[in-house]
Amino acid sequence: MEVEAVREKVKAVPKLRFAEFNGAWSAGPLENVLDLKSGYIFKSETYVEGGRFRVITIANVQDGRMSFERVSTVAELPDNIRDFQVLKQGDILISLTGNVGRVCLVEVDDCLLNQRVGKLVPKAQVDKDFLYQVLRNEKFLNAMVEQAQGGAQDNLSSKDVLGYEATLPTLPEQQKIAAFLSAVDRKIQQLKRKQELLERYKKGVVQQLFSQELRFKRKDGGEFPEWEEKRLGDIGDTFNGLTGKAGDDFGEGKPFITYKQIFDSSKINLASCERVRVESDENQVRVKKGDVFFTTSSETREEVGFASVLLDNVDEVYLNSFSFGYRIDSHKVLSPDFARFLFRSDDFREDMIKLGQGSTRYNISKTGFREITVQLPSFEEQSRIAGFLMALDAKMAGVAQAVAAAQKWKKGLLQQMFV
Repeated sequence: MEVEAVREKVKAVPKLRFAEFNGAWSAGPLENVLDLKSGYIFKSETYVEGGRFRVITIANVQDGRMSFERVSTVAELPDNIRDFQVLKQGDILISLTGNVGRVCLVEVDDCLLNQRVGKLVPKAQVDKDFLYQVLRNEKFLNAMVEQAQGGAQDNLSSKDVLGYEATLPTLPEQQKIAAFLSAVDRKIQQLKRKQELLERYKKGVVQQLFSQELRFKRKDGGEFPEWEEKRLGDIGDTFNGLTGKAGDDFGEGKPFITYKQIFDSSKINLASCERVRVESDENQVRVKKGDVFFTTSSETREEVGFASVLLDNVDEVYLNSFSFGYRIDSHKVLSPDFARFLFRSDDFREDMIKLGQGSTRYNISKTGFREITVQLPSFEEQSRIAGFLMALDAKMAGVAQAVAAAQKWKKGLLQQMFV
């Protein structure tokens, strides 16, 4: 599509505009172009498991999408529910409590509007798709967050939402912009869908590889040897992170690997290290290439014991005190490249979760860790598996970068195409 940049002469003219349009946009409160409908007040005793109708709460309204990680259902429509509280695909919703100002479209049928979620109903003089893009703009979100602040919990009223000053073009220009941005959104969704499919594929193939349902063959077509069971304490040993450090020691000095670095990725990103002062006479363990690091504790058992491997040569780098290290005796027995996937596999994660002990926080016993047994293929098969999974990771990273680039591009468009 031909889009030309227009020099901003007045406040109500966008910087980027389709060539066939000119003239200033008109400003006014949202109440001129939409209505805000309130949700039904459901009683908790009406919820049932596996009911036909999903009740859309603020937890289900994410920025730009619906989430059903947590969802309540009812078996039938309440007798006094209003027609507008029965949602249709394409309806626009906004969160009015908590993380306020999040806007999404209804994507599935059989959904009901709950209290503290608003339904935005456009009037005749505004294009619904254009309005959705206006409401997804950071400018609107920031205004809603600012309006809601001040109480024990952030809340938006109808006045807060409908009083927002929006600047809009004529209906034909709205429709042209909406069609263009909808095409951009479809491209982004296609990339996200590809990303989700790759993530699902990797999860499935990792499960098959480590359960030995899927096996590689030698280059000559022959079979690799059977996998051998190894006790972790027999093929390596644990070591502690930094000890005896106070708050004043941090912020400058030598790099150290943080809890977050370990939790976030199966491979340590050295660029994210923080700094700590370490004197020459201190008895601190320096990490080495091939070391595996584990998070020692977490608030939930499911998040305890995540692993990350150092795959780079380092000189003087240390480990966070809320973690522990595992140094493999021979990389021919357990390859670091293979270890990064082994220690994040579902079966190994289950073993680590079982080790988690505690009430308010869950902690890993290093003694228990050493007793865990793992099935290990030959070094050659480890290399084949690791190479395959690293290539898959690289492909996933490429798609993730494409998603981020497309989202950044759209953000730039919104800043220039709207007033």
